[in-house]
This record gives sequence, structure tokens and C-alpha cells, in this order.
Amino acid sequence: MSTREIQAERDAQLARWDHAADDTWSIGEWAALVSHYATRNVINDLRHIELKAFRADMVKVGAIALACIEAIDRKKP
Repeated sequence: MSTREIQAERDAQLARWDHAADDTWSIGEWAALVSHYATRNVINDLRHIELKAFRADMVKVGAIALACIEAIDRKKP
């Protein structure tokens, strides 16, 4: 089920922002975005993380990583 959720999140991202928007981001910006979603629920307390919110963010991280990979692949000669 998780890969379908990641693809659904990626599809939602593409409906909101297209590939052209993705292609404007630098590698550093992609890394910062992934880092933000990967860590925003663990900033204050590493032992008391709300699993539902953390899992939702991991789906976003997967979709963002996929978007980054797609953007990199479009830049290949």
C-alpha cells in the first residue's frame, strides 16, 4: 500500500505544480525539502513522535524524493 500512497502523493504534487516547477529547484533545495519533511515531527522530542503524522510525512518524503529523481533524469543529456 505504501508505494501507491507515494505515487498518489506524487500525482497530487504534479496536479498542483508541474514538472517545470520541479526543474527550477537546485539539488540543495531538494535536500532541504526532504530534510524538512523527514525531521519536522522529531525536532522537539525524539521519544514521543506521533506515528500517524510521521508516517504521512514519510509518504511526502518518498514523493519528494521521486520528484527530485525525475528532475535529475530530465537534466541528463
